[in-house]
Amino acid sequence: MNIFGSISAEHFMQEYWQKKPLLIKNAFPDWQNIVSPEELAGLSLEDFIESRLLIGNSAFDHWQLEHGPFQEERFSQLDKKHWTLLVQGVDQWVEEVGILLDQFRFAPNWRVDDVMISYAVDQGSVGPHFDNYDVFLIQGLGKREWQVGSECDASTPLTDNQQLKILKNMETVDRWVLEPGDMLYIPPKFSHWGKAIGESMTYSIGFTSPTESQIINHICDDYVSRSDDNIRYADPELTLTKTPGEITAQAIDKIKAMLNNVLNDEAQLIRAFGEMVTEPKNPDLFQHTDTPSEIEIKQQLESHAVITVNSSSNFSYFVQQNNCILFVDGQSFICTSEGSIAVAKQLADAGGLMIDEMSNQLSDNQTMILLSELMSHDSIEFIND
Repeated sequence: MNIFGSISAEHFMQEYWQKKPLLIKNAFPDWQNIVSPEELAGLSLEDFIESRLLIGNSAFDHWQLEHGPFQEERFSQLDKKHWTLLVQGVDQWVEEVGILLDQFRFAPNWRVDDVMISYAVDQGSVGPHFDNYDVFLIQGLGKREWQVGSECDASTPLTDNQQLKILKNMETVDRWVLEPGDMLYIPPKFSHWGKAIGESMTYSIGFTSPTESQIINHICDDYVSRSDDNIRYADPELTLTKTPGEITAQAIDKIKAMLNNVLNDEAQLIRAFGEMVTEPKNPDLFQHTDTPSEIEIKQQLESHAVITVNSSSNFSYFVQQNNCILFVDGQSFICTSEGSIAVAKQLADAGGLMIDEMSNQLSDNQTMILLSELMSHDSIEFIND
């Protein structure tokens, strides 16, 4: 299925990805709304699911933000206009919503964040704003008018409500009304503003975009945890000084050399980054068990037809010369055999595999060990399809 209508995925990536907005009418021609308003409200009652309620009047001069979990009676207290319920990470809790992400495999797995669903009554909105990440907005129920403006940056004026980051002014460049199955792509930093026309639901597929500080913090933490305390600053060439208060350029050069040695350890950098971008958003969803034996794995292979990836798991891999590092939910597995490499790639790229079609690759010892580890961490499941 091509969700980009009359253009190809290749054309989209070349001409639109992180460059300019795109409206795709009827992107999902057979669209059926997946989650009802009542089901979405039910999710917002749970304390382990992130949800928000945003109330604002049509003039957008006053906003009220509430965080879930909510009480059921809260919704009966709301007016018939001007409010929006937003529930984050619905793909983690509703399998059919998770399957929706299969249509967005034109980008790396680690770039896909989650599916947020918003329900709005008539005139409901979250106000004019911009995001720092790519987002695809699928109209799921009813209609919503979207206005799209120009690019913003850190200096773009915001209202005084810093928590909401609503734009003070937004000049509309394009205006569209989306109906069920229509989709709008908004690149990072482009201002946009959606307003419900009657009862409306929107499925927002967001793409993660870690900041420089997040990457540095995580990688530095990883390096510190794995660093060698036996390596110390050394200066055997030190000579007599007449300025003991001075930190010399030579000392700084030595520090730079120590840091460069760390940064040049590419294997550690790859591992740290891969584990970072596959960390699970909801670790409590995983039921860790004892690692099954090779005999138990063989029994699973003989009695089932399919190995599928847990819909809450994050799979990515990095290919090296003679091996492959598989990253799963914040952990790394080094695959060196032909079979384990093929299985790792298939699970990450396709989200599962047919056992009969890959029987040869599944038979080697390293693959058995990999499957045992993945099964014990609840990252894969054996099923009959």
